[in-house]
Amino acid sequence: EWTVPFDYGFFHVGVHNLPKDRAVEITKTLLDYTFGKENHSDAKLREMFAMLSELPGVLVVLNHPLWDIEIVGRERHEALLTSFIKRHGRWIHAFEINGFRTWSENKAVIEMAEALGVPIATGGDRHGCKPNTVINLTNADTFEEFANEIRVERRSEVVLMPEYEHPLHWRQLQSFSEILSHYPEFVDGRRRWFERVFFDSGDGQGARDLSTYGWVYGGPAWLRAAIWTLGFLGSPKMRPVFRASRKRRDRVPTDAATTEFEIPDLDEISRVFPQESAS
Repeated sequence: EWTVPFDYGFFHVGVHNLPKDRAVEITKTLLDYTFGKENHSDAKLREMFAMLSELPGVLVVLNHPLWDIEIVGRERHEALLTSFIKRHGRWIHAFEINGFRTWSENKAVIEMAEALGVPIATGGDRHGCKPNTVINLTNADTFEEFANEIRVERRSEVVLMPEYEHPLHWRQLQSFSEILSHYPEFVDGRRRWFERVFFDSGDGQGARDLSTYGWVYGGPAWLRAAIWTLGFLGSPKMRPVFRASRKRRDRVPTDAATTEFEIPDLDEISRVFPQESAS
């Protein structure tokens, strides 16, 4: 996932299937753009995207495009997204629907993709033990063939797994619980969460896991209580509570065929994409 600074914000772009013999080199080039403020220009960004576009097996996906990850407000984020698509949308092969975003947001991404004739692809941001709740289906034998379906044939097929219907906030807390859990089957030194979290105190010894700072039992009492609370909130017992408090627009439909999608009028920016409809 490549962080792309853009005007007053940034976007996350999934860059998939870099060639093995150039992966390190290309990753360094992309990171140099991200962290080198002197590189932040439309011309340089076009150069980065053009480089990726020349690699036929690479898939470039605009991840969670409607998420106001910069926390600038919905209107400013949407204005930023519109500007980004106008100036660089031609290099984007697909928009992501994300298993860790709400149904209302993913639905809006699907509607935007349909309006612009752009395929959709799935992603997860799962960061836990469970598999992703949205997946791509394909008959391709290789990732290159899958990339070709999206890049050239401009088609994709996605599935919402039953777990996606579970309340998002509960699933997020479940992930936190998994991250902070004790795993006795792990190797020594990796079983407890504070053995898996590293911190550099600036003492010249570099990053060390928290257990080396005297956290034998997992830190102060208030932190242990907070972690226990997170674990409880992410337990199956609490799922009905989150389900009851979920907004109506975020209830996942049982049948996509009966779902009403409202396709926005985006003719002004659709010209940057090929005119064939995506499916």
